[in-house]
Amino acid sequence: MNSRLTHLLSKVGHIRIITVAKEILPIVRLVLEYFYTLEYNEELDRRIASTLELHARMYTAGKKFGMDGLKRVGASRFDAQCGRLASDTTDTNTALGILANAAGQVYRRTSGADNPLKTSLVRA
Repeated sequence: MNSRLTHLLSKVGHIRIITVAKEILPIVRLVLEYFYTLEYNEELDRRIASTLELHARMYTAGKKFGMDGLKRVGASRFDAQCGRLASDTTDTNTALGILANAAGQVYRRTSGADNPLKTSLVRA
């Protein structure tokens, strides 16, 4: 079984079974939270390295599921976090490491020229 969300594994009558890999459960939980509240909690799960990665993953989830509002919230929070990290003068090595890790995630998980996450990273 791969690690991606499988929209539909099997269909029996009108019942759908959805299988979610353990490593993306925190994101699915936050997508559902957003679906009902139009917000998501930034509390980190041990499987997510930083709030910057969390916001990037929420943006990509919004893109995958066609949730423009979630994309906007994820991109806005990602941009704000990039700005905070870029201006962090107390621990520049950690900030740069987080930004570098996020850059790798963003470039691996997203495509297309119209990508606000890439723009935020370039500005940082």
